[in-house]
Amino acid sequence: MGAMRWLRGLVVAALALGSVLPAAPARAAKPGLTVTPAVSELTIGPGETITESVIVANKTAAGAKVEAAVGDIVPGANGAFEIRPASTTENSAAAWVSTTQSSVDLGAGESALLTLSIKAPVGEPAGGHYAGVLFSIEGGPNALHAMLIEVSGVGILRQAKLLGISMPKLEMNGHVPFRIEVQNTGNTFASFGGTISIHDRLRRNDVSIAIPRFYALPGRITTVTVTWLSPPPILVARVTAHIPWTFPGAAGGDVAESRTTGVVIIWWAVAIIVALVLLVFRLLVGLFSRRSREDRRARHERRVAKKEAASVPKKRGAAAASELPPPMVAPKRSAWDEQAHTPTAGALAMRRARTALDMLREGAGESGVRVDVAIGLLQSVQGIPDVLTAVEGAYADAARRRATREAAALSLALAVMDSVDAPEALLRAYAKADHVLAPRVRKALGSIDPADLRSHADLLEELPPARRQALPVS
Repeated sequence: MGAMRWLRGLVVAALALGSVLPAAPARAAKPGLTVTPAVSELTIGPGETITESVIVANKTAAGAKVEAAVGDIVPGANGAFEIRPASTTENSAAAWVSTTQSSVDLGAGESALLTLSIKAPVGEPAGGHYAGVLFSIEGGPNALHAMLIEVSGVGILRQAKLLGISMPKLEMNGHVPFRIEVQNTGNTFASFGGTISIHDRLRRNDVSIAIPRFYALPGRITTVTVTWLSPPPILVARVTAHIPWTFPGAAGGDVAESRTTGVVIIWWAVAIIVALVLLVFRLLVGLFSRRSREDRRARHERRVAKKEAASVPKKRGAAAASELPPPMVAPKRSAWDEQAHTPTAGALAMRRARTALDMLREGAGESGVRVDVAIGLLQSVQGIPDVLTAVEGAYADAARRRATREAAALSLALAVMDSVDAPEALLRAYAKADHVLAPRVRKALGSIDPADLRSHADLLEELPPARRQALPVS
C-alpha cells in the first residue's frame, strides 16, 4: 500500500509539472493591410441607397497604393469569407456596390476613411444578398471587407439550427479542436457565437471557452473549429456548447445546446508517467531482490550448521552435547541499520509541508492542479503540530504582505490542517477568489460548521450575493 501511495503521488507530481511548463510562444502576426470592420451587417429596402464607411490601414513598413475591387463572397475556412468575381454566385450584391475611390495612397502606418455606396434595385425580393470589397497592395498583402445585406420586406425567412459539436475521442497533440456545425435553413444570413463549457471529470472543475462570432449564409452547413490551446495534460472531458444566434438587426434568433465527450492525454505526460512507473518498478525489484538474497544467505547458513552438527559423533550425556558447535543464526539488524539513514517521521512531514507551502505560494495557475497537489501533500501530514504551525505562519505572512492570491491558496491549507483560523481565512479568500480557486474554497467552506461561518457575519456581508447564497449558512 505504501508503494501504491508513492506511485500515485509521483503521477500527481508529474501532472503538476506539466501544468507549469511554459507554453510555446505564439508567433507574432506579420504587419500588413487591415480593414475595419471586417464584416458589416446592412439592411436596405428595394430601390433604396445607403452608405457605409470603412477604415483601411497600411501596417507595412513602406508606403503603398491600395486598390479597391468589388466582388462576390463565399464562405471560406473556419467561418471566414473569400472573394470571388463579381456577379458569379447566387444572391450576389456586387452590382449594387460602388466605391468613392478606386484607390488610395497610404504611407507606412497611415489609414484612410473610405465610403461605400449600396443601391438595391427597385422590386428586389426580400432576403439576403452578399458582396465584398477587396483592398490590396500590388504584389503585397490584402484585406477583405465582407458585406452581408438583407433586403427588407415580406417573405423574410429567419431559420437556423445547431447540428452539433464534436471533439477527438482521444487527443494527444496538446491542442484540443472543437468542431461546431450549424445550418441556415432560412433566406437571410445568421450570426452565431456562444461558449463551450468543459467539465473535467478528473479534477471536477469547469472551464469555459468563448466561441468567436461567425456567420452562416442560407442553404449551407457552416463548420467552424475552436481550438483549446492549453488543456491539462490528462483530461476526461464532458463538453457542452451553448450557442445563441441572431439575424440582421438582432431580429428573431434562438439558442441551442449540444454535448460531446473526449479524452486528452498529452504525449509528454504519458512519457513522464511511464518513466516514473519504470523507476518505481526498478526500485521495488531491487528491494525484493535484496531481501531475497538475505533470505537465501540465512537458509544456507542454517543448512551448513545442520551438516556440521550431523558430522559430530554421537556421544552420551551432557559432555557430548557440549561439544556440538553452537547453531548459526542470521545476525539481527540493529537500530542503526534500520534508522541511521532514514529521516524521522517529523522530518519527512516538515519536508512535505514545506514543498506544499512553496507550491501554494506560487498560486493556483490556470488549471489549479498545483493547488490540488499541495493539498494532497498536506493531507498526508495532518495532525502534526509543527506542520500546523508552519501553515499558520505562512498564511499570516501572506496576509501581512496583502498577497491576495497567495493567501487564498494558503487558506485551503488552513482548512486541511483544521486550523481555528480556517473559517475567517476561507471567507476572506472566497470574496475575491478567481474562477480557479473559488470552487475549491467554496467546497472547503461547505465542510465547516455553519455556526462558525455565521459568527463572521461581517465577512459574509462582504461576499458577492451569488457567492453568499451558495454557502450553507441558513
